[in-house]
Amino acid sequence: MKITPGIYRSVSTVALPLASLYLMWRSRRQPAYRDYWDERFAWGTYPLRTERPRVWIHAVSVGETNAAKPLLEAMLKSWPECDVVLTHMTPTGREAGKRLVRLAPERIRQCYLPYDAPYAVEKFVRQVRPTLGVIMETEVWPNLMHEMTAHGIPVVLANARESEKSRAQAQKAIEVMGPAFGSFAAVLAQSDEDKVRLESLGAKDVLVTGSVKFDIVPDASQMAAAKAWLTVLSRPVVLLASTRDGEEAAFLESFKKHPALLAETLVVVVPRHP
Repeated sequence: MKITPGIYRSVSTVALPLASLYLMWRSRRQPAYRDYWDERFAWGTYPLRTERPRVWIHAVSVGETNAAKPLLEAMLKSWPECDVVLTHMTPTGREAGKRLVRLAPERIRQCYLPYDAPYAVEKFVRQVRPTLGVIMETEVWPNLMHEMTAHGIPVVLANARESEKSRAQAQKAIEVMGPAFGSFAAVLAQSDEDKVRLESLGAKDVLVTGSVKFDIVPDASQMAAAKAWLTVLSRPVVLLASTRDGEEAAFLESFKKHPALLAETLVVVVPRHP
């Protein structure tokens, strides 16, 4: 079936009960998914804008939130007259965002971005009333972008990336996704390949700026702790970083084939999600 903007607006509203079921299902493993439903479904009140200019930054989960740190730091320094609203979609992203709020607690407010139903995003935009929006990496919601455009609010897609799989999925609903991608005031892509894919979906003014994650400055106390830890280690370290479900088991199965190596090595597992 061909997905038109009208069909998408209707389906995005009718599907909200399914979103409730999804949250309940996720909450079996992560109880935090039961929190702040008023924000997810626009039942409550979002941070109301004051007389100060406001920047809205959307970072879906942990990776996007961490990537937003150098950008947020630069904004706080360069624009002392503005405040910031930081939104997320996952509890882990919100928890990571609490560390960013501590950079300037008097200037940064935090909440969930509502699901992309017309009434929900209209309420969010009307109450938050950002001067500028910045979406990190990949999150493109058609109804939200339509609402931001209707209010004349420029939105930037920063640290943008678009896999071939995601591009193919968006292409199937190009009558809906094309206007959404085309309504960004600017798109800052991570690579030339991302630029080509984003432009094929209708994005304009795409610049390749690299990944903002390389601009992250490690926490000094963490660096000091790591160096202190290193001085007391007497064996090599193997780091399994950013692993997902099942990947640790695959590595450990391979280690079993080399018991001498496992006996000599300290294995540190750092999962992508807690």
